[in-house]
Amino acid sequence: GQINDDIISNIPIASNAYFGDIIVTSDNHFVLIYTAYNDVNDRDLFVTKLDQNKKELWTKNYGSNNTDLGFGVVEKNDKTGFIIIGRVQEASKNVSQIKGQSDVWVAEINNDGVLIKERTFGGSNAEWPTKIIKTNETYTVLAKSDSYGGDVTATYDGTNIWIFEIDAN
Repeated sequence: GQINDDIISNIPIASNAYFGDIIVTSDNHFVLIYTAYNDVNDRDLFVTKLDQNKKELWTKNYGSNNTDLGFGVVEKNDKTGFIIIGRVQEASKNVSQIKGQSDVWVAEINNDGVLIKERTFGGSNAEWPTKIIKTNETYTVLAKSDSYGGDVTATYDGTNIWIFEIDAN
């Protein structure tokens, strides 16, 4: 097909927000991950689920008491929820551990947005995720890293492209 000039729908989600990712779920809903200001004027990682008609089903925010950024989302292989990735800078609220200046935060949420489990990945300096993809057995995270040590076991001088896999179970 061709690209059409007509806008089919225009859905405002959040003001002063930075887009991360969007997926279409197996039941034809939409899940968005993004960064926006919360009610205490701090930036948080947000996830919004929309139905087939693009009506909001729920919006949840996650992260710490510091600035958190949302980057990627995939539907779990068993369709019971989602894996989200973001960047976090302190251990508080939903973030149980921090390893350096900033880390890759990977969290599992259910279909209603309830946090099931979470974990940070990183080294002594700064990590920054960009994308998550799924296969049948793993989730692969693409990130950048300025660290060595911790979860970052190989590096070149300076900033590195960092790819790591986590088990889909």
